[in-house]
Amino acid sequence: MARFLVFGTHPDDETIGVGGTIAKLAKDGHEVTVITFTSGNEGYDKLELTGKIADIRLAELTEVLRFLGVKNFEAWGYEDYDDRLDSKQVVNREIAAIRRYRPDVILTHHVKDRHRDHRAVSLTVREAWWQAGEKVIAELGAPWKAKDLYYFEIFGPIPYPTFIVDISETFKAKVEAMHLYKSQLETLPYVLRAMEGLNMFRGSMIGARYGEALLQSSMVASPFETR
Repeated sequence: MARFLVFGTHPDDETIGVGGTIAKLAKDGHEVTVITFTSGNEGYDKLELTGKIADIRLAELTEVLRFLGVKNFEAWGYEDYDDRLDSKQVVNREIAAIRRYRPDVILTHHVKDRHRDHRAVSLTVREAWWQAGEKVIAELGAPWKAKDLYYFEIFGPIPYPTFIVDISETFKAKVEAMHLYKSQLETLPYVLRAMEGLNMFRGSMIGARYGEALLQSSMVASPFETR
């Protein structure tokens, strides 16, 4: 059994990006933890949802992650486009989470994603990944160096992914999970078509029906062995 830690920015990013991979890992007995940074408080197009959408999206996120087989999850509740997403406070929270969950592999957004929040999270996670393995900031826990960091894509395709995960057997679960994000499918109805198109394209690259692309970080996690 291996441990995987997924850092997603908004409720639904984890499903759009690596929902099939999460379901596959959970099905195979691996431990998957998801941390979601924002409440998605700007993800609505009806005035009557003002002040309510964050609670709706948290309920949807909770249901989705249980459906996909995620063992642990945290919702940090930052606002969308929150300036703190690329702050020292966030890096320290990420370091503490990595040391707490002790993942073998970390997954997060690609740094060249079109969304500002996604880029901010990608940069801070990369920083926290190697800092978590250093003998620093003792109050955040004992050092832990995750073996690998991988970036996933939302709708901005990664030019040259490291490899494609075959999600042919779990793509149906990914779609069902996405349907549980009812508030977002009403606001962004194109998501299902875009998701299927991208996953079919990625699958075609490895001779499979559906796939999800991952890019391995070229950054060295730590010059010291900590485990």
